[in-house]
Amino acid sequence: MLPLLWLATVNAFAHTAPLAPRLDRDKLPARGDAQTVLHVAAFGHYTILAHSAQGVALQLVSRMAGPGPVAGRPGKQDGRLDLFLEKGDYLLRTIASAKGNDQVALKAVRARELNPYPAPRLTEYRIVRSSLGDLQQRSYWLQIDKARRVAIEAAGRNLADLRLWKDGNWLVDAKPVAQVTTPTPGKPLAERLLTVRLEPGLYRLTAYGGPAQPWARSSAKHPLYLRLGIPLLPEAGRRRHIAGPFGVDRWRVPGRTDYFRLELPQAEKASLGVADYSARQPFAAPDRVADIDKKSLPPVAELRVPQHYGQRLLSVRREAGKPYVLQYFHRRDSARISSPGDYWVGTLQSGYGGDAIDLTAVMTCIYGECRSGLFGTHSTVVADSAIPLDRGTGWRRRFNLLDEATLFFKVRESGNYRFTAEGVRAKLRLEPLLTQRPADYQAPEFTTGTLAQRLDPGYYKLTLRPVHGANGKGIVTLSAVPTGIEGVLAPEMNAAQTGFSARVHLKAFDDYRIALNEQPGVTHTLLVRRLPIDLAQPLPLSLAAHARFRIRVRIPETGRLSAVAEDGSLLPLTVNGRAVGKQAELRPGRYRIALQNPADRALQCSLALAPRRLSATTPLTPIPTTILNNRPRFPLLDASQARFFNVDRSQTTTVDVRVDKPAFYRLESTGLLRTEGNLRTRTVTSLERRSANGIGRNFLIAQYLGQGEYQLSTRPLGKSRGPFGLRLTRKTPIDGGELMPGIRARRSLPADSGLLYRFHVAKAGYYRLYAMGLGRRFRARLEDAAGWPLVKPGVPANFLQHFEPGDYRLVILPQPVDVRVITRFAPVPAPPAIRRQTDFRSDRRQALERQAGRRALPAGDRERTAEQPFRLSTLLA
Repeated sequence: MLPLLWLATVNAFAHTAPLAPRLDRDKLPARGDAQTVLHVAAFGHYTILAHSAQGVALQLVSRMAGPGPVAGRPGKQDGRLDLFLEKGDYLLRTIASAKGNDQVALKAVRARELNPYPAPRLTEYRIVRSSLGDLQQRSYWLQIDKARRVAIEAAGRNLADLRLWKDGNWLVDAKPVAQVTTPTPGKPLAERLLTVRLEPGLYRLTAYGGPAQPWARSSAKHPLYLRLGIPLLPEAGRRRHIAGPFGVDRWRVPGRTDYFRLELPQAEKASLGVADYSARQPFAAPDRVADIDKKSLPPVAELRVPQHYGQRLLSVRREAGKPYVLQYFHRRDSARISSPGDYWVGTLQSGYGGDAIDLTAVMTCIYGECRSGLFGTHSTVVADSAIPLDRGTGWRRRFNLLDEATLFFKVRESGNYRFTAEGVRAKLRLEPLLTQRPADYQAPEFTTGTLAQRLDPGYYKLTLRPVHGANGKGIVTLSAVPTGIEGVLAPEMNAAQTGFSARVHLKAFDDYRIALNEQPGVTHTLLVRRLPIDLAQPLPLSLAAHARFRIRVRIPETGRLSAVAEDGSLLPLTVNGRAVGKQAELRPGRYRIALQNPADRALQCSLALAPRRLSATTPLTPIPTTILNNRPRFPLLDASQARFFNVDRSQTTTVDVRVDKPAFYRLESTGLLRTEGNLRTRTVTSLERRSANGIGRNFLIAQYLGQGEYQLSTRPLGKSRGPFGLRLTRKTPIDGGELMPGIRARRSLPADSGLLYRFHVAKAGYYRLYAMGLGRRFRARLEDAAGWPLVKPGVPANFLQHFEPGDYRLVILPQPVDVRVITRFAPVPAPPAIRRQTDFRSDRRQALERQAGRRALPAGDRERTAEQPFRLSTLLA
């Protein structure tokens, strides 16, 4: 128990009181080149800043990685470096104009963590809203239970980077896509999109702050938005949304969904996009797009796409904070039920049917236990919303008639009925409603204006066809009344009927179909939800004026229940017979819900549960310290002692490697097994990988390692299994003495040994420095007298370099076998142009290659120049 408590204490201290970096000198001359040493006490994210009156560039040099990129422009712009640094010392170079004056002030800062210890755990699909400024970082934990791909999106004014760390310490090999988005005009945000496959385990996600994006108006706000995962929508739905802070809202939808619709309250810029979803590219741009602009009337965008076997990515681009209505469904008018029980059946149609012809429906059961009915010998009516007519009941409505439309009527009593269309010229036809027409069926003729007919009880379909020409399209007033009460019918219009809803008992393996009347320009689908309805997914509803709706529901998790209309208003709710206002906080369980449309017109709404875990007001829960303390701990390997293991075939063994002092090291396995080893740093997932290249069949990694922590993963290859060992040995290069200008140094170099030469430059200028051997390509480190690399370590030992007066070192890296090496250092004329030193070719060399065609070179220089380009450099001597 004591070690766990000690670890938690150390973690908390490291979080609250990080050790600050230290510069030997924090002010340097702002003229020419200067340097100082940066001391880093602990691994972390660091920012190095230069401040001068004229512009001074910065470059950081690592003993292991060599010189880094140059930030800033001498005489133009001060430099800034944002880096992950391991514990140790680094050389900081300043590069200023040769005509500069005054001084440059230097500052090194470690990013300050904003979240408390222990950091909170991210909730999937929840948008986390916080803040992040420059020189800050904010961390969260992810717990992955099974291997899967994750998608993370983040946006912030100061967001500079977004990274994942395995167990909180080891960088995951995934770099985010960086871009700038403008969800609100004049307020751009830096966006980072991260997609990676993660194995089971614990991961720390950290957002790093940098310079702020410029806003049109000055503001002290530095927002950060973050979301893990892309939510999954059901097959069908219609709901009001508020555009999120990313500027684009994304969802996954089933591939069967083939109709999408976006509606705005007024004409503004927005777009609706659909693409095939890929877990490898979850943020892919849509391949089908419908736009809305300020001239769109009505402000609606629609997409119809073919069905797809996988999932689709649905996206809406809209200014942050503005409302919109999103609708989507799979177009169908039939369903097969595999499990008997009580169901709610409804319809969902495109748009808002207030000015359109009423929606009427008749639902039938076909085959199975259905043996007779009005629609044939194998069908029966289950539910309907046909317009009722009898000898005492009539109907009148006003709506737009822009194309041919139909209505369903249910005649309950025999009698004479009259159908009249007024306001526009239209033809009418009345016929029985048949699901399957006989082969010899002949439809009745159309009648203009008025149609009178004697009808028996049953279902009928009335077809209205506008007459083309003057007064042939527009608003029509349609009435259907029994003969003899035309003058008695009330002058008020019937309320619009915009949806179908019924609670029915359905039997297994029966086919249920719904016949819907034709509404010009309207697309529809059939909704079937088992009772009690699981509100893990919202329930879209269409309520007639003053209509009351009751339903049994199941609440899967604690959350807030509400019925939201498309104008954003909330409808009053009744839960288990008790009025609860416009919202109800409910725990998991079953409830009876009732709501009513208080308006004088039809209304679209969505009965939805907002889970408490996704609420912006619910604090994220800190990850338990017991989970942090149970993170994997691997055996420690250092130069003081070897480690021994016993492994099965293909079993991976991981050890932590600690290096206390920068030097050359030999890291290898011992024993009889054929092995492979991969060495990584905290930020480089594969620094070097070797297999069966050492003694016997063991792996060998010979590498210059800086101070810090590493991780080594090994495994036996082929059918190897059994005991093996690991050891880390520090190797000191053989001292070759001093190189003299123009004189070749010859030396025998034992296997796995490095060779160190020192040389002095008395006069500034260009020098050629190379090492060569028979059939060998040597690699080297070129350093100053203090051991700081001048170029990237491990490059071919063939340098054309400008040197200032001073002392330098050349370290020839080890070879796997005994070799003979010749090394030469000599001044050369300045080349006409500076080329990449590893690909430098003199004018004479180019001429020789042209003349000889790479074949007739002098005997001492016949070789494959692509493999050993340095050999031709002897011709320059």
